[in-house]
Amino acid sequence: MKYIKCYIFILFLIIIISCTNTGDMKNRDNPLDPKADNYEEIKLIQKYKIVKKWGSTGSGDGQFNSPYGIAIDKDDYIYITDSGNNRIQKFTSDGIFVTTWGSNGTGFGELNVPLGIAISMNGSGTIFVVERYNHRIQGFTRTGTSLNTWGSFGAGGGNFNNPWDITIDTNNIIYVADPGNSLIQKFNLAGVYLSEWGISEPPFGVAIDDDNNVYVADNDRIQKFTSDGTLLQNIGSGGIKEGEFRWPHCFSFDVNNNLFVSDQLNHRFQVFDKNRNLLGWQGGDNYNEAGWHIPPNPDKCGISGSSDGWFNKPVGIAFDSNGYLYIVDSNNSRILKLQEIQ
Repeated sequence: MKYIKCYIFILFLIIIISCTNTGDMKNRDNPLDPKADNYEEIKLIQKYKIVKKWGSTGSGDGQFNSPYGIAIDKDDYIYITDSGNNRIQKFTSDGIFVTTWGSNGTGFGELNVPLGIAISMNGSGTIFVVERYNHRIQGFTRTGTSLNTWGSFGAGGGNFNNPWDITIDTNNIIYVADPGNSLIQKFNLAGVYLSEWGISEPPFGVAIDDDNNVYVADNDRIQKFTSDGTLLQNIGSGGIKEGEFRWPHCFSFDVNNNLFVSDQLNHRFQVFDKNRNLLGWQGGDNYNEAGWHIPPNPDKCGISGSSDGWFNKPVGIAFDSNGYLYIVDSNNSRILKLQEIQ
């Protein structure tokens, strides 16, 4: 009997040790466990810090109702399409309100859901605004005087069906994303129609890199084209993992031609190098972190928030001449000014 008890005790110890080792093996294979061999620090660094933020929900000066687009002129004044209030608001680079213009309507100086916004590179610095429900483009001076309009509801050839975004290349050629017609349309600064090309999926975003390549976003990816519409590259696909998108409609480029993408429904921005390899992303995720994430990371989905480092449907994104990054945090009704931490 004594030997049987001893045998049972030894067998019990073996089982305990075996279970403990199994647990250790699992830990070593779990990238979320700090004891694991392949542990990845989720919140690695806060690579971009907020240095200024402004805005709240409303219709007063400096308040917003579904802000969307952003453009920055040569003097670093910030222009925001305040789409729910049917107006443009102008600020200094520190968020001080300067002026506003626009109201709901179809006349000169009136707007109907302004979305994309761009500024020409010639001396006048004309501001061009996409009006979704007026199916047109309207040009303004930098003080808000209406200069011209072009376009109406139609199937291309200079007319639009719910136009969404706009950009201008270094040759002052304007590109308009026309999702209702699945077209990219080209114009000169006077609004004269030049050409167009079709897109397989409705385009919602358009931007130009340093080499005048045209980047076009649908709901799941970004495509790179030549200026005449020849496809060069596909970037991303639909999803919640790093390098995947859900509504990447707004994007911009820094001085090194890195691509910064507002990943709206993943509530983050993602950054790609000049070869369009993913460098990292920043925003909240389902492990309640809001830092800079460097690949590879465990699969996770961005979630919204209003604390610093978090976003709720980030849209318009742009850089000023000093390298500060500005993001329109739409559902938080605010503008964020960020600085890269060296």
